[in-house]
Order: sequence, then structure tokens, then C-alpha cells
Amino acid sequence: MKRFLLAILMAGLASAATAGEGYICEGDGVNIHVPLGGSIGLAPLGVVIDAGGEVYATDASLGTPIVVSQAMAEGNKVMIDFTDVDYATLIAKIRIFWAEEESDPVYGGVLSIVGKGAWAITCGVG
Repeated sequence: MKRFLLAILMAGLASAATAGEGYICEGDGVNIHVPLGGSIGLAPLGVVIDAGGEVYATDASLGTPIVVSQAMAEGNKVMIDFTDVDYATLIAKIRIFWAEEESDPVYGGVLSIVGKGAWAITCGVG
């Protein structure tokens, strides 16, 4: 049931970002959705991270509340950090890298949650 509700939420977050795209990432026991605004630069509109048996989200009704504390894209790297709602304690970091050689880009990276662990992730943009 929890996974079903998360899928519904992710679909709702995706519709909020119709002017832009977003990152959808998966790993062993990990699902991440970061909808992006359609503006110049990297503009995360929110996040849902389901990892290690816990859900972290910018919508506090879905799990442990977090906020985007900083987001940067440079070259073939995307770096997004999340803190508690007071911006005092780092909670999670997402690092995404991509490469392309005569094909569509391939995305992958790492999700780190402080005190919980790190997971390899593969991502797509959509």
C-alpha cells in the first residue's frame, strides 16, 4: 500500500512540473523523483526519496520533511543537497552524472543519506 501511495504522489509531483522535466532515479531499494521547474538553471520543485525503508519528502505529509538546501549543475554533473526544514542539518545528497557517445545520454549516480547509507542509482529524465 505504501508503494502504491508513493506512485500516486510521484505522478502528482510530475504533473506540477509540466513546464519542465525531472529526474526519476532507482536503485536497490531506492526510488527518487525530483521534478524540475522550466526556468533557466537547475530548479528542483520538490523531492520524494524512498530509501532504506523510509520516505523523505518536501511534502511533510508523505514522510520525514526535508527541503532543497542547494542545487547545482555543472558540465555532466548534478548535485542536490537536502536538509531539515530549519536548514541546519544535512539529511541527503544526490549526485547524478551522465555520459553520451553517439546515443542518448546515460545517467547514474549516488544517493547518500546521512547515518543511513549510500546507494548507487540509475536515472532518467522525463
